[in-house]
This record gives sequence, C-alpha cells and structure tokens, in this order.
Amino acid sequence: PAASDMSQPKYVVKNGVMTLNPAWERASASSTPSKALAYPTNMDDYSEMNATKRMATKQIVEMPASTIATFDAIQKTTYSAAIGVEPGNVVDELGALFTLHEIPLGLMSKVAA
Repeated sequence: PAASDMSQPKYVVKNGVMTLNPAWERASASSTPSKALAYPTNMDDYSEMNATKRMATKQIVEMPASTIATFDAIQKTTYSAAIGVEPGNVVDELGALFTLHEIPLGLMSKVAA
C-alpha cells in the first residue's frame, strides 16, 4: 500500500537509523521483517524519507551518485522511446512498478543495464 493510504508514517528514525515504522507495517499487513532497513521504492518514498529524517536529525537522505546517474541515463530520449514512455515520466513509471513489487529504487540501474 502507498504510504499516503495509511494513517501512520511509513518511516521513523530510531537512534539515528531510519527504519520502517512498525505501526505502518502492521497496518499494511506486510510480511517485511521488522528489523529491515527502510528503502525508497519511488520518488514519493524518497521525499517522505527525507522529510522524516530532516525532522528527526536535521539531515537528509543522500541520493547515491549512481542512482542519480541512472535517472539521467534512463530519461534520455533513446531509452524512453525504447520503452514507450515520455522522458520526464520514466522514473515515475518505473517507480510505480518498483512500488508494486517493493523493489528498492537503487536497483533501477539493473533495469537500465
């Protein structure tokens, strides 16, 4: 389920480490282990993680340079045309699939390989 569907925030920071909120996991009936680290599956998740971490620690969640490079590459006309998606929508379209299957956004480079 999308985080916006839940009354609980998807992410919490405990002892400086961002994790999935156990209350959100219970509400979503997820089978994800409670000790799992949080990872974004789309840009909305990434934004929510940043907001949560910024409120708790005054820091942000850094987007890895490799993920940024992947986003740049897959938004090029050659790649987007090959999959039939407008260049500006590629990350969101693939992000929707990643969310559906709870795939970490950082693995998007494997799709573009």
